[in-house]
Amino acid sequence: MRIISGSARGKKLFSPKDDSIRPTTDRIKESIFNIINQKVYECVFVDLFAGSGSMGLEALSRGAEKVYFCDKDSESIDLAKKNLNHTNLDQSRCEFINMDYRKSLESLGRKGVKADVIFLDPPYDIEGLEEIINKIQSLELLGLGGILILEHDINRNIDKNMIKYKWKSKKKYGNTGIEIFRNQVVE
Repeated sequence: MRIISGSARGKKLFSPKDDSIRPTTDRIKESIFNIINQKVYECVFVDLFAGSGSMGLEALSRGAEKVYFCDKDSESIDLAKKNLNHTNLDQSRCEFINMDYRKSLESLGRKGVKADVIFLDPPYDIEGLEEIINKIQSLELLGLGGILILEHDINRNIDKNMIKYKWKSKKKYGNTGIEIFRNQVVE
């Protein structure tokens, strides 16, 4: 696991000691950032279910203005902070929220966050995935033109009718599915 591009390019990241965290592979991470490349520079990036912080750190390395790392597991938050320190990236552009996803989203809403990119990588067996996206929608956390990226088990069906964001694409990488949505005015 490493930073692929930007100011911290090539820096290896610390991995979780056990399998309680399933980091996004470098291959998938590189593919995602190739897709959203133009959106990252000076963006507000939310890494929900941050785990090791790999995705948020990649965004920071590529010039994100602000990154919010959200995870309920304090060991995950500690690992993300350790990785941030190791990369020597600007800590003032980061905020760590050690709460479950509901409270994290509410906290972001109270702060008035309007994200340009939200990366959502919950445990593959989590219930109510559409509920999480609906919460993001109801709190209006994704700014107009913003991108929501959802990583999930390839066998999971996402009810796109429950999601007001415009579905853009789906990519498959082994057992992993990546769905990309955009918050845009529907005509």
